[in-house]
Amino acid sequence: MNARWCLVTGGAGFVGSRLIRALNERGTDRIVVVDSFSRRPEKLSGMSGLRFADFFDYFSIDALTAEDLDRRLPALDVVFHVGAWTDVLETDVTKMLRYNFEHSRKWLELSQLRGVPVIYASSSALYGRTRVCRVDDAAGERPFNAYGSSKLVLDRWVQANLESLKSPAVGFRFFNVFGPGEEHKAHNASIPTRFFQFLSEHGRIDLFEGDIRRDYVHVDDVARILLRAWESGQVSGVYNLGSGVAISHLEIAETVVKVARDAGLRMDSDPIRIVPMPEGLQNRFQFYTRAEGVLPWIAELTARPLEKMVAYWTDLVGRG
Repeated sequence: MNARWCLVTGGAGFVGSRLIRALNERGTDRIVVVDSFSRRPEKLSGMSGLRFADFFDYFSIDALTAEDLDRRLPALDVVFHVGAWTDVLETDVTKMLRYNFEHSRKWLELSQLRGVPVIYASSSALYGRTRVCRVDDAAGERPFNAYGSSKLVLDRWVQANLESLKSPAVGFRFFNVFGPGEEHKAHNASIPTRFFQFLSEHGRIDLFEGDIRRDYVHVDDVARILLRAWESGQVSGVYNLGSGVAISHLEIAETVVKVARDAGLRMDSDPIRIVPMPEGLQNRFQFYTRAEGVLPWIAELTARPLEKMVAYWTDLVGRG
């Protein structure tokens, strides 16, 4: 794989940096990183230790066409498009569509020009508050925020053009990704990470009331799946990328408390406090997600998510 060129958008971000790490471990360092540090300069530190060969500013793509990108970039073997405007609280629909659809379409058009596969990130956010999380089931595809809507528009575009594609386009609807490397995401970090941070910083977890259950997947499992989809020549289409297991937030809170207590971390005598959800968040919050119709090879790689959370927290304690 060492002679092959890969492009990774969002390469300094959470999933992108772990994907580059996985590529490096396989001997690939001819990587073009596409990202920006204008909003989060702290992401730059996440690039240390990663090997790559070129860099492209994410926002410079605004003024470029797929043909411009074709002239600018080396002879790629694959495009991994995992960068996005990910703030689920963003209300500017125009901005969301520009960065999550228009940008994405340029990478898809480039892959068609080059005749190389594009593996891209969609999101379970497009399922909204329905309990139906199946691909190609319009009853469940009901996003309630701009982020989810932008991802649905992209998936619909890919699905509408599948028959005319000359090279593979594979979209994965990421469910709730957790793991090392997301410390910079602040309120956008996953619940497993946020709960650990709450315990470390405040000695307690403020847990929203209600039965909240979501499907979680470790970031390194996501990286492995993206690589396997490329190497195996996964058929074009849109797929769910989750574990197929819905874990309650209460169980996550109780488990991380046990890990912290066993490690001797200081915390309140009653470290889990049930609090009401803010009214402004109630209509923008997913109370239930569980990936349905997960491909068997993906389900195998994403199995045992709670065990992987424990290993993740244990590593955080050791590094702390």
